[in-house]
Amino acid sequence: MGSGLLIGGIMLTRNVIRQAREDSVSRWVLILALALLVVPTCVGLMHGNSWNNMARDIIPVVFLISISILLIHATTNSNRAALSRLATVLILFVGVVTAIIFFARAIHTYGTIENMVAGGTNYIQATQATQATQATQATQATQATQATQATQADFYIKELFLKPYDPAMLFATIFISAWGLVLAAKSQRAWLFGWVLISVGALMAYAFMALGLRSYAAVYVLSIGVVCLTLYRERGFYVRLLPLIIVGVAIYWTQIEAVLHLLWYKQQTIGFNGKASEWKRVIDTISSSTQPALFGTGWGGVLANPIYEDGETRFTHSIISFFLLKSGLLGLGTLFILMATLLSKVLRVNASTELERFEQILVISCLPPLAIGVLFEPTYKTLSFGVILALLILTIPSIRIFGPRVRQ
Repeated sequence: MGSGLLIGGIMLTRNVIRQAREDSVSRWVLILALALLVVPTCVGLMHGNSWNNMARDIIPVVFLISISILLIHATTNSNRAALSRLATVLILFVGVVTAIIFFARAIHTYGTIENMVAGGTNYIQATQATQATQATQATQATQATQATQATQADFYIKELFLKPYDPAMLFATIFISAWGLVLAAKSQRAWLFGWVLISVGALMAYAFMALGLRSYAAVYVLSIGVVCLTLYRERGFYVRLLPLIIVGVAIYWTQIEAVLHLLWYKQQTIGFNGKASEWKRVIDTISSSTQPALFGTGWGGVLANPIYEDGETRFTHSIISFFLLKSGLLGLGTLFILMATLLSKVLRVNASTELERFEQILVISCLPPLAIGVLFEPTYKTLSFGVILALLILTIPSIRIFGPRVRQ
């Protein structure tokens, strides 16, 4: 995906430059993007931030803004749909392949997904036992720590467990499930294929739940609920869809109950996992004086993160707090203005007056992975996030505030 975007970006750069010479909006887009990259870099150099840390901040920012700029400057009334479909296929491919790799490695490692769910519960229990014991007796704390380390070594595999965090996998899960629901409810000929898609999407969603990813599971359920609300008037919803959903839940209730127990137990023991404390630490860090409040700590700046017992991290769990920490109020404001300017350009170029079912599902599929990056996880630092952001901006012109008509 990265190679294709690099080649495509090189091919589209001339078009962006040409439009910047002719269009003031495009000029402002490039000026804002350049400021967002250069100013925090200079601040980072002034603070003596690590070159490695600076690079690992700048590259994701390039993902975030350059993909949107290039795709939006390539769109016209005639090719917008083609670009949207191309980006959709790209993200779906990455999401499905990621899910296949995850399930294959998880089953190879744990034997079954059920074993992994049980191991996740035991891992959380051991972690909580360590924290409780550390508050009482040092000797028992050492023993509990050793037990937790053994549990972690047996259970937690970082390279494997980070895969489902990819925004492309969440997008693909919602998109596939949503299309399956539409086909099953609306088409007498394609309802069986619709159920194949629903099954694939539900299996991919099971990966989020098996890892205890509460926000991912919640936005998936919410998104599917929204799709169902758009279909509740269809006769097929009650004939070909709802009865089979009830039967499926009954058949797989044991697995569903296990992941629900894991999600609930994790919520009870961990709560919001210190994210409010992280936000407080970010605000305290930049409010120490005027300079960091305006310009932040620069790319490569680190945070004594309370989530990791004050260990230094390059990231925060929210794109807003990340830009606030690294680029200050001016940088965060520049990001918002840049995205608003790109959106205004798309709205000016495109004049769609109706919302197709495809675009409706695109919006429902794009918003959850973007919301995760805005609120809960550092997924905004991935390439998939930038593509999904660009895709949403391309799709928004089809949405009209004053009663859009949905073309089935």
